Amino acid sequence: MVRSLLVGLCVLVASGCASVKPVLLADPVKRVTWMGETDLDMLKQVQQDIADAKAQGAYQLNVTLLSPGGPVFAAFEIAEVMQKAEASGLQIEVHAQTLCASGCTFVLGAGSKGHRYMNQESLFLVHPPQQQASMMEPPSCVQWPDENSQTVDDKANRQVLMIMAEYYSKFTGRPLAETKKWVTCGNEQVGEGDLAVKLGFADLVD
Repeated sequence: MVRSLLVGLCVLVASGCASVKPVLLADPVKRVTWMGETDLDMLKQVQQDIADAKAQGAYQLNVTLLSPGGPVFAAFEIAEVMQKAEASGLQIEVHAQTLCASGCTFVLGAGSKGHRYMNQESLFLVHPPQQQASMMEPPSCVQWPDENSQTVDDKANRQVLMIMAEYYSKFTGRPLAETKKWVTCGNEQVGEGDLAVKLGFADLVD
């Protein structure tokens, strides 16, 4: 487009074209792929992609997302980084593909409202965090601790579950009482792309 405008200008002016320097237009959309665990490596990539998008003057970061989840606090921070970027004026459009489970649901939910998509033929999974006593034992679901328990582990687990429920309520618009059930053992939410839309994590099936 820039080259054709310059050629037309040369034809009209018929002189001085050698001194005309091409003007590069900013790409309004930066396209990236976030694939793998929602861990510290993905967090670094998200931070870099957002910085690059802003540097090139893009108004939208268009994300292809595929993730089985990962450490819950890394997922929290990725969501926070995305929300701050959107507040600064960068639209973040997310297209979840094939698998979006566990920590991935925070990343999908943190996308810009109206621009969050989930492929229908995909696995979508919301569940409580898992803990593993040792490498020899399978992971187990973290239960909501008794409100009266004041052990360090129970207080920490209660706080993590509450943060998850609060993020889910914020991203989906659902009441906290409902999202607390999503992070309750035995009430896991499992389905395809339309479930992500039904629960409010996505806006449309891709």
